[in-house]
Amino acid sequence: MSEEDFVLSTLKVLGESVSPNLQEFDYLVLDLDETLIHTTNKCTKHQCDHIDLCVVFESGKKDVKVHIRSHAYDLIAWCCHNNIKIIVFSAGIKEYVEGICNQLFKDYKPIHILWRHHLIFIKGQYVKLFNLIETHTGVQMNRLMALDDNRMHYQDIPNRVIWIHPFEGVQDSHLKNVISELDKIKNSS
Repeated sequence: MSEEDFVLSTLKVLGESVSPNLQEFDYLVLDLDETLIHTTNKCTKHQCDHIDLCVVFESGKKDVKVHIRSHAYDLIAWCCHNNIKIIVFSAGIKEYVEGICNQLFKDYKPIHILWRHHLIFIKGQYVKLFNLIETHTGVQMNRLMALDDNRMHYQDIPNRVIWIHPFEGVQDSHLKNVISELDKIKNSS
């Protein structure tokens, strides 16, 4: 049986066998692209006036302009204040993900950073699963909550994911709403 067949056959079992007590999560798995940031290689002068970061690859042949989503730093501060450890899980390549994380997470660093190499390739797409996080970090799935814009990910335990609209410009307020939802989850009894 291929790895893809194995994962697809176990998704239902995993989803049923892990009944989350959401208040007990102490790790937040964050996606980068379209969740915390938006990147571009080309931009108009107006767009470039709003660039927050620029990641230059070691080869020096390519750079990426990065827009940080509104309230991204508030979300990171919320994690710090609530003693929630951050895991970054991105479909980007290692150099790209680490370049962004080194600039985005200045005071409160992710405890783990996972990139494309850690994903599984299913039906032509790289897919994130909670069991992959557990495999690569040792953190148990019942301690995780994720934030992502792509519903293809985390189908093993979709009720442990807060789905967010993809980046809609530097002034969207979706992350502010996510912080409110996380407060409700942490404070519910």
